[in-house]
Amino acid sequence: MVEIRDSTYEDISLLLDYIYRSPPGFLASIGVDSARLPSELANRNALEADLKKRASNSDFKLRILTVVVDGVPIGHHSVADIIEGDSAVFHASIWNSQYRGKGIGSLTYPRACKILMDRFELKKIVFKTPIQNIAAIRIKEKLGIPFLGEELADSPISVPGTRVKIYALERAQLERILNGGGLSALQLAQSQLDAYNRRDVDSFVSFFNQDVEVFSINEAKPMIAGGKAYREYYANAFEKSPNLHCDLLGRISVGAFVTDHERVSGLMDRPPFEVAAVYQVEGGLIRRVWLLR
Repeated sequence: MVEIRDSTYEDISLLLDYIYRSPPGFLASIGVDSARLPSELANRNALEADLKKRASNSDFKLRILTVVVDGVPIGHHSVADIIEGDSAVFHASIWNSQYRGKGIGSLTYPRACKILMDRFELKKIVFKTPIQNIAAIRIKEKLGIPFLGEELADSPISVPGTRVKIYALERAQLERILNGGGLSALQLAQSQLDAYNRRDVDSFVSFFNQDVEVFSINEAKPMIAGGKAYREYYANAFEKSPNLHCDLLGRISVGAFVTDHERVSGLMDRPPFEVAAVYQVEGGLIRRVWLLR
């Protein structure tokens, strides 16, 4: 069971272990410069000060939440740069490495945003995600959180020169996610195309059902069947196609179906070619693909 609760004194040591005792190179891999961190004592004092304020004043609003899985605290979500009644910047970490890459963030991001939006009466929550932090970027893509652009990181603890992707989640969009709206068929089609052009196989396959099937338009038997085979096929194609790119020439959407007219170049040194791809969405992910070349 996954739950989100206010952080406690017991959680502080786990959070500080994550920040100050992660394996060498881990923080840099997500855009954080460990040399720029405040001292561990200063960080502990700041965190404990908030908890003391809450203990003495029940109206004090905590900005940090702990993610708990089956009774075990494994990470936190928080906000900074809070402008009450307007906006705040979201931060998230999974302290326990065995829980990374499990899709937990897709469950906890929306719930934590709801708690913090209500608590601080926010109109929107902003995400500034370092481009190195691929896993966090995938969560935003999977949830359909709108992408606004890139800029240089303004955080004092960022690796110098780090660029961040900016996303913003407003209340109406959050309610859609919480109510199971997920990505629309059009958003799924665009998101998988963006991941294809980045040759990011993990992000790419995340938009497809585990039972995905790919058909030639005139064939009853699928060319590719199942998520494992789909991943293997595209992992190989991406690895062998450093110049791979797909240009979208046209798009039509009707209900659960999206038809793209695409021009593909750089695929394993093949000449450029055009293809019509029909994507069928079931249960919030792409379930079937038909290709006409």
